[in-house]
Amino acid sequence: MKQIWRSLWLAGLLGAVAGCSGRPLGETVTVVSLAEHLSDPLWLARLDQPDTKMHTSYDRTGGNNDYGTFLRDSETPGWKVLVDLKGPGYVPRVWFTGAKDGYPHRFRFYFDGEENPRLEGDIKELFGGAKSPFLGPLAEYNNYCWYSFVPMPYAKSLRIECETGPAGAKPYFQISESALPRGTPVETFVWPLPERDVAALEKARAIWAAKKLPEAGDLREFTLADWKEGVSVDGPAVIRRLEFEPEWSKIPEESRDAALRDWMVSIRYDGSTNESVRVPLGDLCGMPWRRVRT
Repeated sequence: MKQIWRSLWLAGLLGAVAGCSGRPLGETVTVVSLAEHLSDPLWLARLDQPDTKMHTSYDRTGGNNDYGTFLRDSETPGWKVLVDLKGPGYVPRVWFTGAKDGYPHRFRFYFDGEENPRLEGDIKELFGGAKSPFLGPLAEYNNYCWYSFVPMPYAKSLRIECETGPAGAKPYFQISESALPRGTPVETFVWPLPERDVAALEKARAIWAAKKLPEAGDLREFTLADWKEGVSVDGPAVIRRLEFEPEWSKIPEESRDAALRDWMVSIRYDGSTNESVRVPLGDLCGMPWRRVRT
């Protein structure tokens, strides 16, 4: 197996060091600024991001009935409150499943204490991938689930409600909350969205749809003649992208799953003997699945 993996192509896009300071004091958080993060791979590596917590319908008893658990009853009969979030903050992700076939499952979004919902509708229409700006791959129906990565900022509060659904419905939900420091200026989500917000989200959507990051930095290619030696890159620099291309023609098809699981990627920084990353190649590259039958 070692001999098979000695020929490995590694590409990294190396750029100049980017500033890692937090958001400038007083800069307003908007849909546009949050949409820019969706198309910026460096944002994923920054340590100054807001903390994010997830609110879900998980089974509070520790069982496997992870549906139908809500924050509380709504004042409207037949409705439930999923979350009641205090600002400033934003919701970066909404996920839902369990809407019974043939029945609508309506949602309501109340911003900043308003009495009437600013955004409402059947989840199938809102996040079904056919209503701008909730278009795929930022928002769509996939694998029996509806989801949205369209950011929803709020200055004071955001309450999300949904219908309980007809008998037999098993609503599951996940809502991510990113709370911001007190006093952070926030431009609350507006509906319909202004053109500038739509344009920013469309830019992010195009990058996601292309499944390829914009070119940046210098491309370097390495062929590993000795898998133990690895590759060393001098800093200061930022690695924006890693690509691995094994010589699949030299690996029997029935051994490829094992290769992705057994070949470990190790990364160390600044001369440290401790590994900051040690993970199977397949897991690192989003291919953790294994065939259990042939």
